[in-house]
Amino acid sequence: MPAGDGDRRRAELVAGEGGRAGAAARHLDERQVVALALADATPISVGAGITVTAIDLELGLSPDYGAISGHVTTDDGQPVAGTAVVASAVGDSSERYMVETDGDGYYRLGAMNPATYTVYFNPPNDFYAPQYFDGVTGTEAAQPIVVITGTEVTDVNAQLVRRT
Repeated sequence: MPAGDGDRRRAELVAGEGGRAGAAARHLDERQVVALALADATPISVGAGITVTAIDLELGLSPDYGAISGHVTTDDGQPVAGTAVVASAVGDSSERYMVETDGDGYYRLGAMNPATYTVYFNPPNDFYAPQYFDGVTGTEAAQPIVVITGTEVTDVNAQLVRRT
């Protein structure tokens, strides 16, 4: 996410996704928030001492944006929680999106502008080496990911290798 980019502020909503509790953070920007149809919303009364349960929320992918998602594991298949996943637009270093993997190693970068991106995986510790998709160490060799409006590019996975 670009630092200090006032017109792209995003609110992170941590929500279950695809049946996985605590899935990677989803992102909304103000253009999507404005697009929410408040007229279709059901009012909910809350107050001191009142508990409201069974409130379900489903966020669909805006037709104006795209997304990238995947799974990060070790070389022996164990999930890696807390891996920073950064997508940077090719040719525009200011167009960046970042999220950390959840406890099961899953992530989702949402509300992305259409562009071609490189995806970088930075592990939360020094045991594993960082890498670009698809298992390479430099941006020149990174496989580009094309994000188009209204679609999600899935299976942008990483299998982290132990440092030697």
